Amino acid sequence: PNLLIYTKSDVFTIKNAKLKLISIVVNVSKIFVIACLNLLYDNIRKGIIPSSNQKNEIPRASINALCVEEISKKKELIASIKYFLNLQKQCYHGIKFLKMARTPSKMIDLGSKLPDFNLINTINNQFFDHKKLNNEIGTLVMFICNHCPFVIHVLDEIISISKFYKGKINIVAISSNDVINYPQDSPLMMKKLAINKNFDFPYLYDESQNVAKAFDAACTPDFFLYDEEKKLVYRGQLDDSRPGNDLEITGNDLRNAIDCTLNNEENNSVQKPSIGCNIKWKDS
Repeated sequence: PNLLIYTKSDVFTIKNAKLKLISIVVNVSKIFVIACLNLLYDNIRKGIIPSSNQKNEIPRASINALCVEEISKKKELIASIKYFLNLQKQCYHGIKFLKMARTPSKMIDLGSKLPDFNLINTINNQFFDHKKLNNEIGTLVMFICNHCPFVIHVLDEIISISKFYKGKINIVAISSNDVINYPQDSPLMMKKLAINKNFDFPYLYDESQNVAKAFDAACTPDFFLYDEEKKLVYRGQLDDSRPGNDLEITGNDLRNAIDCTLNNEENNSVQKPSIGCNIKWKDS
């Protein structure tokens, strides 16, 4: 059974879902302990393991005979224990998922100017600044990171969009997370992900987090689309898909915004905030 169902349904509140998952963890733990005690009791009863009041050793022949009978039962029990442990692991990850704040985009004013930036590109270890952007086309700035499940959920679509619109708009990805507490988002791990996923856009590391603050970025992923005049024309979500809501990942909202920008058309679609993990700010 999919124990993460409680994290995936909008019917349950986060509080209720967390309580249900904790309850499952407790029950799975009880089953595991009971299974182990049953195995111990069974072996004592049948003489495989002597009890504390047994003074004489069990004859080896008896042990061998009992072992043959017990092997298949033990295999079944071990398989069951492994299954319960796997369920417990799923519950643990479900609770971790619930603890991640579902942070929305701040939806800053359209028309805002593209902030200046100069950050290290983790792919080639060279600095990349806003002056390297092609001023004759629009610019998409994406705040992402390595570990966030909301980013992982849509990463392939982000890459697909970058390849589809390559040369038509500037595309830059930035990670601003605190790497002390989240080492999986370190520059080295960023580079590894970019190479493994064949990023064809810069993956910049915002160590000071000043760039994220300048953009007023709030979550990962968070998308900011600017026209050729470097004015904000779109901010918000990729599409309606989220981890667990079973909606197809299409990139429709962002793709539509890019198409409108390229065709100099007004985007009349409702701009919805992105939802994701909050940017991991450094301790002040």
